[in-house]
Amino acid sequence: MLATAPASAANLGPGFDCLGLALDLHTSVSVEPAEKLSLVSPDSHYDGVLEQHLAVKVIRYVLGHDAFHCEVRSDIPIGRGLGSSAALVLAAAAAAGAANPLELAHHFEGHPDNVAAGFHGGATAAAIDGESLHVTQLAIDDRLRAVVVIPEFLLPTKDALAVLPARVTRSAAVHNLSRMPFLTKGLADLDSLHPWMGSDRLYQQARSPLFPLAAPMLDVLVEAGARLACWSGAGPTMLALGGESEVAAMIFAAQGLLERAGVDGSVRSLAIDRVGLVCDELPCAPV
Repeated sequence: MLATAPASAANLGPGFDCLGLALDLHTSVSVEPAEKLSLVSPDSHYDGVLEQHLAVKVIRYVLGHDAFHCEVRSDIPIGRGLGSSAALVLAAAAAAGAANPLELAHHFEGHPDNVAAGFHGGATAAAIDGESLHVTQLAIDDRLRAVVVIPEFLLPTKDALAVLPARVTRSAAVHNLSRMPFLTKGLADLDSLHPWMGSDRLYQQARSPLFPLAAPMLDVLVEAGARLACWSGAGPTMLALGGESEVAAMIFAAQGLLERAGVDGSVRSLAIDRVGLVCDELPCAPV
């Protein structure tokens, strides 16, 4: 079976660990019976030990054996906050025939915002209640476009999590919570989406030392017309949302700042992936 899952931008400003947005970059995994385990993969989800490759772990878990051949193809940058691991686990689980790729991906990957968006496509909200994962799809304006600023260096999620404070203030929590309903409304109606709705006080400032250009980049994107500008997941990718008419200015501004700062990276315009996980060319998620 062949399965394909999209990239995802998690958090979306105030929606730490719960909001996600699927983007038009993809990872595909194919699984076929074989006499022994074999793998074709261009990525670095493992350190050269075949059995430690993330896709192999997932497929072995589903099948209960390792008599298979797996091939991985991906255009999602690894370690950049674009949900590469979530997409890989979703695609591997589906390609192996898992009954519930979403639940399995959450079990392996641990980030509900990424796996929910990757599974359903579009924008999603995810919540964990005990052992249960709950996901709801959010309305999203057809005019919405994304611009991603992808620095060349990797930022492992564990490093991004390590700098977060153990406690947050009540004012910081209220700040983020108060923006969530406005943000979800803005995603559904581009004319109602404004930069203040993406403001965060829980994690972005704490992570700034890991990428000092992040705050200036977000400012430049907003000045160029972004309706929302924030970290994509754990970073270092920065995400900006706007309409088609704002895309060119956002790209020009972001590229200019990268050049002035001497930071290697790329700036891309991406459509929103509205399909999510695809298994043998058919959507896996219920419509």
